[in-house]
Amino acid sequence: MYTLARKHMDVDELFEEVEKEINSSHEYLEIQEAEQETRATTRLTVVATVGMVLAVATGFLGMNIWIMDWKKHSWLVFILTMAGSTFLLLLTIKCSNRLYKYFDRLARQKPKKK
Repeated sequence: MYTLARKHMDVDELFEEVEKEINSSHEYLEIQEAEQETRATTRLTVVATVGMVLAVATGFLGMNIWIMDWKKHSWLVFILTMAGSTFLLLLTIKCSNRLYKYFDRLARQKPKKK
């Protein structure tokens, strides 16, 4: 009796249709989430790359190559270096979305044929 009721009320077809919709919605949401994670990772990579360059530059200045009498000017060089590095890092963070789009365009370009 139950089998006949399911057959006449189209429960099996309804179940399959709902299951397909749920699976397709789940796949769509997974793709959207992966895309957002990719964007965030790329932006963090851009910021980290610029930060690494600034850290190397700051370390190079700390080697006392240009200023032999470090004791007289150490505070000035330190403040200028840190202010410049902080400014560039904040500028990179602010512009990281533009940088991401630029690097994304570069990555999508087809190589030129020789």
